[in-house]
Parts: sequence; C-alpha cells; structure tokens
Amino acid sequence: MEKKNVVKYAEYIFSGVFFAGIFVFFTFFYNSHLHFEEQFQLFLLTDSYFFEKMGFPGGFSGWIGGFLTQFYYLSWAGPLVIAGLLFALQRVTRQLLNTINSNPLLFPLSFIPSLLAGLILCN
Repeated sequence: MEKKNVVKYAEYIFSGVFFAGIFVFFTFFYNSHLHFEEQFQLFLLTDSYFFEKMGFPGGFSGWIGGFLTQFYYLSWAGPLVIAGLLFALQRVTRQLLNTINSNPLLFPLSFIPSLLAGLILCN
C-alpha cells in the first residue's frame, strides 16, 4: 500500500477515535450537564419564533443552536450532536490545513479548534 494511503487511513482512524471519545465522554461522564443545559431552552418550530430569532444579531446561528440543544434531553442524541459537530470542525480544519500546506505532520493541529470548543462546552 502506498504511504499516502496509509497516512490517509491513519487520519480517518484517529478522527474516528476522537469522535468516539467525545461521544463516550458526553454520554457517560458529563451527561448531567447536557440535561441541565436543555432545561433552560425553549425551541418552537413556528414561523413567528423563527422570524423573532432572525431579528437578533446572529439570529440564524442562535436558531440552529436552539434546535440542536433541544436534543440534549435524550441521553444519546445530545452527545451525538456535540460529537458530530466537533468531528465536522476537526475535518474542516484539516481540509483548511491541507489547502495551506499538505504536510501530514500538521494533522495533529487540526484537533486544536475541536478540543478548545469541547472545553468551552464543559464550562
């Protein structure tokens, strides 16, 4: 197998382990925090609520955030949402790093934004 393929599959494996680790952490070790966060949210799937949210700065991202936060009530869906978003952030960061410099040694740097975002979620 070519060295390039080995590096690519190793990146997928490490990203998958990262995703699984985040999911396990928020499912088993920090699950009560997600239930606490969800209690203070009210998300309505109506057009008036949507347009009211659009009136605030960052309205669409707040609306999407409220939509995703409503799933924190379920013990497995909240961690799945968080892990999926952090995984997507890591993959986008990796693609940006590949665009700038395709050196595979920069791959560990792609985890930094996701780790920082995960730490902020644990506040």
